[in-house]
Amino acid sequence: MTDEANDASPRTVPLRGDELRRPRPELRVDSRPEFRVDRSTSSAGDERLQKRERKYLTVLAIALGFSQGCALCFYVGSGGYYSALMSDDEFFVHACAYFYLPPLVVTFLQLLVDHRFDQRFNIRTVIRCRILFCSLGVAACLAALGIVTLGGFRPGLDTDVFVIGVFLGCFAAALLGASCKLFGAVDPRFVPYLVLGQTAAGVYTNVVARLLGFQPGCPPSIAATFFGVAAGTVSLITVGYQIFNCCNLMESTYQHHELLLSVRSTISIAVDTPRTSTAPTTDSLSGSEASTGSTEARQVQGLPQSERHLRSGCCSRRGPLGFPLLCWSMALVQTLAIAMNMSLTPLSNQVAHGEYNLSQELLLIKLLSDFCGRSIFLVLPRPSRSKTWSLPTGILAQGMLVWFIELLRLPLWLSVFLWATGSDLPRFLANQNVLLWPVWLPLISTGAMSSSWAFVISVTFAPEELKGYANLLMSCSVYLGFFLGICIALFVI
Repeated sequence: MTDEANDASPRTVPLRGDELRRPRPELRVDSRPEFRVDRSTSSAGDERLQKRERKYLTVLAIALGFSQGCALCFYVGSGGYYSALMSDDEFFVHACAYFYLPPLVVTFLQLLVDHRFDQRFNIRTVIRCRILFCSLGVAACLAALGIVTLGGFRPGLDTDVFVIGVFLGCFAAALLGASCKLFGAVDPRFVPYLVLGQTAAGVYTNVVARLLGFQPGCPPSIAATFFGVAAGTVSLITVGYQIFNCCNLMESTYQHHELLLSVRSTISIAVDTPRTSTAPTTDSLSGSEASTGSTEARQVQGLPQSERHLRSGCCSRRGPLGFPLLCWSMALVQTLAIAMNMSLTPLSNQVAHGEYNLSQELLLIKLLSDFCGRSIFLVLPRPSRSKTWSLPTGILAQGMLVWFIELLRLPLWLSVFLWATGSDLPRFLANQNVLLWPVWLPLISTGAMSSSWAFVISVTFAPEELKGYANLLMSCSVYLGFFLGICIALFVI
């Protein structure tokens, strides 16, 4: 092939035999596209969303978080009631295992295959169907719990509760992942509102339980009403979400997701495209090598100086699935925080040493502690990509601080864990007031706070085109923490 012919058809190369000719990108460095989100047209921050729409999205984020939280809080809040009804101290541990372990598979599948469905179908339709289907599933499962509990104790009731718990946990996990992806990709600051709504459901559970008199030994009709209130609440929120869609109040949000999806698709196509021909010239070889070695550098060049510094640092090196190492670090610390909390929650009867009323009190205060921790996080300085190690807003410094908080929680966690296993070493926990307020409440609340903190740091640091999937990564780490915590609790009993 002559140089003139090569210049005349820069996007095609001759193939041997009867192979078809297909277009290929030029091998010159300056001809490669720059893969970055156009920040002037994106809708991810204060400059990209109008104030009115941001208010609507904030309300909706809290509402969807509240809906998912109702599944978790009403199920967990019934632990003392079911343990007393079954006269089984280990029932709640097994109930938590059925509720929290299967969803780990759901969140992993979301992380691995969600983008394929997003690319194959209209992403706004996919997101809407996911949230509607999962919300209705949560409402149906809560209603089913009320129905099976209405008849009081009977043989097979434990199996019914376990089976419903599996479906309820899977629907709740899928709803959390879809909601975090919907809002987190637009602006990481929406995620704390989502989680705040989730933990506000814990306060709501406390109020409903105390108003109805739901406690161990209460009549089955009160227990059925308890779950019926939860099912009705989730149904109302689902209707509200559909109204938001019908009124086109989320148009900018869906447009932003479509933009991010197109950028991700463009990057995938470029990475998968071969860069060399069957008979390359010397110039082509040098251009291919330069193109291969400088793709990341070209992406960084088009970014602001502060973000360019972050992407060139050690914490921004890409790990598995293309996420920076800092994102994986925050996923790990969130897993640790959740695991420490979750390893003690199913052991509430063991921590209470068989006192069902104290066990129920531990569960209800646990839900309140989650709300306190998430609320405290909202007043903390927001992590900034314009700074790295400088406190209070440096994103890398905040990441180190989250790890430090988890180290400080270890002595409290170890004390309660030893007390649950029957050790006499932490005898100061024999006083219920000491156990509940100076130990249990700060232990659980700091875990909830550090979990939210790690979530926002990870999503903030993630590249623009991966923000939606960074939310799925962190949701997956939440359920990995549940898995590890449940395994520790099962080992104890």
